[in-house]
Amino acid sequence: MRLLADQAGQLVNSQELAATLGVAHKTVDEYLYVMRKSYQVAFISPFFRNMRKELVKMPKAYFYDLGLRNFFLGDYSSWKNRADRGACLENIIFRELLKETRGVGKIKFWRTQDQKEVDFVVGKSAYEAKFNSRKQKEGKYAKFQEQYPDIKFSFISNDDLLERFYDFQYEQKSKDR
Repeated sequence: MRLLADQAGQLVNSQELAATLGVAHKTVDEYLYVMRKSYQVAFISPFFRNMRKELVKMPKAYFYDLGLRNFFLGDYSSWKNRADRGACLENIIFRELLKETRGVGKIKFWRTQDQKEVDFVVGKSAYEAKFNSRKQKEGKYAKFQEQYPDIKFSFISNDDLLERFYDFQYEQKSKDR
């Protein structure tokens, strides 16, 4: 759990985890299975259409409970002041997308062999998490937009996090009434 907490939002390579822990690969797979089944850690799969050029195997890990992640990192400071604030933001966005989609299987990520990446692909929408809105560079994601013109791409930053998710939830509840 400690190793996964340190790499939330990154690719999970169970062979690498086994080598780091000094245990058998099968043992790590069993640990990951228990973490997933006990809803401690979620693993999202890659989104792909071209198996030769896009990553198709390794999942990314996110914590259902950021407090548990903080426990394993030993860091309870405000997420906006942390060195890992980008990973925290990405995990927060994962949690909010999970509420919208009501299923981990509907949340994917996109990454190519040459390490072009989009953090989340959900249906006909794609999102890139950026803590600082000034660091958003559209051109960096041109390859994704070119390959998938039918998927709407947008950034989610710390600046618009509350507006993006909490206004959405308020609007949904109002419609349901």
